[in-house]
Amino acid sequence: MNLPSLPSPALLPLRTALAAVLLALAAAPARAADAAPEAASISADAAVQKELAELEKVLNANSKLEETLRVNIDQLMSQSFRAQNPDIDSLLKKQPGLANALKVDQQFLLRRAIVRLARVKVTRPDALALDQFLKDHPDIRKALQKNPSQIVESKFLIANPQLARFLETHPVLSSVLLKKQEDMAKKGTPAKK
Repeated sequence: MNLPSLPSPALLPLRTALAAVLLALAAAPARAADAAPEAASISADAAVQKELAELEKVLNANSKLEETLRVNIDQLMSQSFRAQNPDIDSLLKKQPGLANALKVDQQFLLRRAIVRLARVKVTRPDALALDQFLKDHPDIRKALQKNPSQIVESKFLIANPQLARFLETHPVLSSVLLKKQEDMAKKGTPAKK
């Protein structure tokens, strides 16, 4: 795969991240297949893991519910929010420990969305690193919570060079970028700039 020529120095982090992905995949082609299964939760608490594993099953069947939860995570205990979202209210009644589990593992829904975009298994160390990055960069976290697919947009990476550098050092996660570039190349559509 030939990387497009990126003329601007501001695009260097994106180009470097893509190159790192290509090198990592060439050096270890079976890495994604050999990676440990993605953890439902990075928490060591068994009760939190159980609640989030149950939530995974529900979300796999209802992507709209996932988006509503992710975008409104801070409003889960609000009675008015729950009244306006009967599916979430019902879910929280069925899983009374879920709100606490999502409070303990605050990045679960966003991490889940990013991992699904990446279409690769993410190791626990990469998941922990992603969580720490999101905690350290609340502006990026908020933007990604609203629209996780921005992580593959070059404009977003250019505007957030810290994220481009993070992805460069975590090639499994940056496979999101490689996949997006490959999809665009197959469709004959130029990548977003």
